[in-house]
Amino acid sequence: MNNSQINLELVSFLTTMFENDKGNSFANIKNYVSKGNNEIADHKVNLNFKYRNAQMKDLKALQAIDINDFDAFKDMFDKAVISKVDYLTKNKANAVTVSHFANVLPTKLTFAQFQQSYIKLYDSLVQIGDKCYNGETKVQSDQSKAVIDTYDYLTPSIKVHKENDTIYINAKTESKKVISKGTLNETKNGIDVFIKDTLSNDFLSTKYRMYIIDRIELFNAFKTSFEFNGKDYEVNL
Repeated sequence: MNNSQINLELVSFLTTMFENDKGNSFANIKNYVSKGNNEIADHKVNLNFKYRNAQMKDLKALQAIDINDFDAFKDMFDKAVISKVDYLTKNKANAVTVSHFANVLPTKLTFAQFQQSYIKLYDSLVQIGDKCYNGETKVQSDQSKAVIDTYDYLTPSIKVHKENDTIYINAKTESKKVISKGTLNETKNGIDVFIKDTLSNDFLSTKYRMYIIDRIELFNAFKTSFEFNGKDYEVNL
């Protein structure tokens, strides 16, 4: 079970349904256990930073890249490969995984593949909110509508699953302090994914993540001591 201790500031945000949609609203999520790899870390997050604004800034950054300047991207790609291999090696990844990034992916990089991956990333960024970047209304599929209907949206950043009361918080991660490392991700990405990851490495939208908090975790948060503005608070139900 995820035994996250949620900072009082975040509990207050959730319980009062904070309505201010301007400016920053920071909160700390302590001892959060990642659902993906069981990493335990303290996170400082910004609950009011609009993901759509981040996407628009990322789109402008992508447009500034010259799609015909393959040499410039090749240099960026090589640095990304070195960084990935260094990370995997330090964390004692499987030799096959290390070899995939060090020796296999570089042989698959071509100018045509770069342009194709760039266009895919560009197309994904222009789909912002309920409208395309050119202002045209997007057509929502029945499947998308069905997924949306399974949640109650408390704020633009927070939704609750109607059946199990799990809370999903989409927030910009400002900082993270790892307490316990999780399981190493040894996925051997294909060339298309690696190119898109390289292009978007510094994107503002990559600082976002979905924090998942079960109902029992929020309940336990009220019964936990919190460090808030330098003091300890005991909250009892």
